[in-house]
Amino acid sequence: MWSLDRQSMYWQCQAGIREAYLDARIDGNRKAVYNLVKDADVFVENLRPHLADQQGFSPATLAQYRPGIIYVKIKLNTPSGPWADWVGYDFTAAGQTGLLCDIGSSDQPQLPHGVNVVCDFLTGYLGSIGVQAALLRRATEGGSYLVTVTLSQTIMFEQALGLVENNVLLDLDKLGPEHEPITPNLQGRRRLGNSRVWALRLRCLEHQNTGRIRLSAL
Repeated sequence: MWSLDRQSMYWQCQAGIREAYLDARIDGNRKAVYNLVKDADVFVENLRPHLADQQGFSPATLAQYRPGIIYVKIKLNTPSGPWADWVGYDFTAAGQTGLLCDIGSSDQPQLPHGVNVVCDFLTGYLGSIGVQAALLRRATEGGSYLVTVTLSQTIMFEQALGLVENNVLLDLDKLGPEHEPITPNLQGRRRLGNSRVWALRLRCLEHQNTGRIRLSAL
């Protein structure tokens, strides 16, 4: 049973979105998933490592059913290396990357005060940026694309930006006009300038010999 808080979060994030629930683990439902994919532009997968592949929903398989698909993988860690098969969630990434030690100390790690998530939403934002980049490239070059974002790399991105003391945030007016909150641009026309996106990787599925395409700046 979900808590009311969690339900309200989904109500806010999924407003205006049509939803359907289908148990894709059942063999008889696999064809229905493939039929849905044929009409889709984007497929998002955040299951434990290798599970989607084992169930018949790998990027390469879906690209066969829907050439031009944008496949988004969201994982705890990068898909290669000794931690590739680890499972976890938001605070798991914060613990293993040292963020909780940054907030507290190496002897006494601390959870963020009054914050329930530290990278979930930002990881989703980075995934959406990857989808937009892939759609733009698909429009000019064609192809199917894989976008991979990870919770741990998102935390490392946050750490690279630096931490700010709480008392500084409580007195933003003294920081000058360059630190004033930015009014949201609902038309989506604001340029991101040279913002680095370190947690993003884009790879073309239909041209394996091209190797990795890094989108380090948008």
